[in-house]
Amino acid sequence: MLHGVCDHADAMLARLGTDAVVHCVEPSPYGHILGKRLSADPRIKWHLTMAEDGNFEPNSADVVNIMFVLHECPDHAKTAILEAAYRVLKPGGRLIITEPPPEDLIERSRGFFEPYKRQWLE
Repeated sequence: MLHGVCDHADAMLARLGTDAVVHCVEPSPYGHILGKRLSADPRIKWHLTMAEDGNFEPNSADVVNIMFVLHECPDHAKTAILEAAYRVLKPGGRLIITEPPPEDLIERSRGFFEPYKRQWLE
């Protein structure tokens, strides 16, 4: 299961093998459309929802990958996303979190609005 714009879903499928199914969770309609345009692989299941609102079976995922999401969320949303991730992970499953380094948020944000930047850096 991936959360965030799923433009890396094909790479995840290549690594996981032919029996894998990737569930992409994207709350933004724009990100959802973009992800679907980037990959039409039928093993990718698209979900236009928040991770914590999705009806995903408990203990159903071998891997949950959260990429470039948490730094854009207030603390209560981070908690809800991580609780949802742990709920769907199978025992022994892996949680992968990828976030930009703090210096990128300060020095290289390229003018993007990062509403929770200060909270992330504290």
